[in-house]
Amino acid sequence: LGDINDQFKGHLEIGNALKLKGDLPEALQSYFRAAEIANDNQMTTDLGKIYISIADAYSSINNYQVSTDYYQRSIRILREENDSLNLAKALFNTGDEYYNSGRLDTALLHYRESEEIFKALDYKKGEAYNIGNMGQVYAQLGNDEIAENNLEQAIIILTELGDYYPVCVYLLDLSDISIKRDDHQNALNYALQSLSYAIEYGLKEQISEANLKLSEIYENLGQTQWVGKFQPF
Repeated sequence: LGDINDQFKGHLEIGNALKLKGDLPEALQSYFRAAEIANDNQMTTDLGKIYISIADAYSSINNYQVSTDYYQRSIRILREENDSLNLAKALFNTGDEYYNSGRLDTALLHYRESEEIFKALDYKKGEAYNIGNMGQVYAQLGNDEIAENNLEQAIIILTELGDYYPVCVYLLDLSDISIKRDDHQNALNYALQSLSYAIEYGLKEQISEANLKLSEIYENLGQTQWVGKFQPF
């Protein structure tokens, strides 16, 4: 059994490394080989976990139909295996897929269940991610007050935990809500705060997103000459 476990872990790790390099076809081959090993050897919990990795790979290329299918397979297995932590992760990721494909009510259901599990496990980061992502859903549904409360709550928790990538994302969501209200000063403040964190912690994607948001705000204010001052490169 030890040798089988090593084979499974080896294919999983190779798949993870290939995915980081951007070689998704080869990564998926490794993941599928790991899934085959898990299935053939009744490693049921490991099968549930590898399905999450397969789903994540398809999600990264926006193939939401296939990714959602594998997330759901993972959820079914992990429920039966009583693997609460990985079940919560699978539920959260599935919620993301439904959010990205516009199925907002279904996304909320998955986020809520995931949040409850993380709360029971006292896993603050997971709880905060769900709260923040539910805020994003509420914003899309036009429930701006609830959205703001969720986003602000998530930002407080994640700032305390030192996890600034989602903080930058959620600050830009708050900026968008302010723009909808024509409250350009608060929109500007949120975007600048997001940019500040992104620069401080070297979050290149969020530096770009924050600069884009600032460009939009300054254009609305008729002050396009300010935009270049916030380019970090």
